[in-house]
Amino acid sequence: MKRVINKKLYDTSTAELIANNEFQDGANKFNQGRAVYLYRTRKGQFFAHYVTCWQGEQDSIESLTIPEAIELFEFIPGNPDVWPEEFGPLEDA
Repeated sequence: MKRVINKKLYDTSTAELIANNEFQDGANKFNQGRAVYLYRTRKGQFFAHYVTCWQGEQDSIESLTIPEAIELFEFIPGNPDVWPEEFGPLEDA
């Protein structure tokens, strides 16, 4: 999917997929009829791609700030091994 936001092109086919909740329950794709994918462009901009199976809704792309990308990564949840590369070092709890 492609979308222009603030004169910048966001393209899921050229960006790196960081995390998603496609199989949130571990078995069923789009368990609740929706999924979200967190991407990073080659220039380092994060964005979310929202996918829906529901009639009357449309897939969409939203540009994210770094704090918003971190919040989404934690919500999805993303693979902790990816965190340092994307957001910097983690400290132990």
